[in-house]
Amino acid sequence: AYVTRAVLRLLQFTFAIIVAILYGIDLAHASSTGRHAGSAWVFAEVLVALSVIACISYYLISMRRRLWFLCDGVLVVLWAAHTGVFGQIYISNGGKTAKGEGSTLSVARMKAAVWISLLNMFLWMTTLV
Repeated sequence: AYVTRAVLRLLQFTFAIIVAILYGIDLAHASSTGRHAGSAWVFAEVLVALSVIACISYYLISMRRRLWFLCDGVLVVLWAAHTGVFGQIYISNGGKTAKGEGSTLSVARMKAAVWISLLNMFLWMTTLV
């Protein structure tokens, strides 16, 4: 059971870093052009930071199962909210021009990022159970 959870945490960590890169590209572009960074993009980066801290803590800190359940539960809800927000912007319109086109450098990248976020949400749900 420990090895399975360790592998799941490693996958959560890896996909969180990928999400950080995909959303960070737009944040870096907004900063370099003097534009205001979108709050949803900032939320994505904060969520990634919380996820990475949780993954690293899993290897360093011995906590009771109940505390990990609480931590995983909060992160599942946050990943669900994150995926829902970006899914609404980039996926729900049936592949036509995205509503958030002006907020990103690449709609295709953001669509891929939504699917990776969804996968990460399911990984967090798996460790919750």
